[in-house]
Amino acid sequence: MRKFSQTLGVVANSIEVKFRFDKFNLVDFVMFAQPPHQKGFIMKLNKTWSVLLCFLTFGLAGCSGERPDNLGVVNGQLAACPDSPNCVSTYATDAEHSIDPLVFTGEVAEAQARILSILEGMERITLITDEPGYVHVEARSRTFRFVDDVEFYFDQEAQLIHFRSASRLGHSDMGVNRNRMQEISEAYQE
Repeated sequence: MRKFSQTLGVVANSIEVKFRFDKFNLVDFVMFAQPPHQKGFIMKLNKTWSVLLCFLTFGLAGCSGERPDNLGVVNGQLAACPDSPNCVSTYATDAEHSIDPLVFTGEVAEAQARILSILEGMERITLITDEPGYVHVEARSRTFRFVDDVEFYFDQEAQLIHFRSASRLGHSDMGVNRNRMQEISEAYQE
C-alpha cells in the first residue's frame, strides 16, 4: 500500500508554519520562527496542540466574516433578523429579537448627529456608512474580534430611529447585541 504525504506551508509575520499530512491525517506540525534572541528556532508540536494551533491560527483569522449583502434600507426597512438569537431589530415582532425604536423630534440630521456622537464614544466601533437617514457601523468584540453589523435608519415621517444589530458569525452572542443597543438607547435618551 502506497503512502500519500503532503506538506502545506504558510508564512506569516516571519513565522513559517508547515503541516505534514499522511493519508489525510495530521502527522506533524512544525513551526519555524525567528524570535529576536534565536535565529532559526524550531518548534514541533504533538497532534493535540497542532490541531489547537491550527484552529487558533486559521480559524480565528476569519472571525470578521464577509460583510452581508442584505445591509441597508430596502422599502423603508432594515433586513429581518435570522432565526439565530444573535440579532436584535426594531422591526422584529418576536420577543427574542425585538427591541423598541428610539423616538426623535426635529430633523433627521440632528438625531443622526447625536447617534454618531454616541458611537464615536464607544470602543471598537468602525464607521462604514454615513448617509442622510442611514448609518452602518461595525462593532468588534474585544478578545476574538468577531464583527457585528449595526445599522440605524432614521424615519422622518414616523419620527423614529429604527436599528438592527446582528452578528456575522456564530449562533449565540450571549446577549452582546441587545446589551449594546440598550446602552446606545440609554445614552440617546439622556
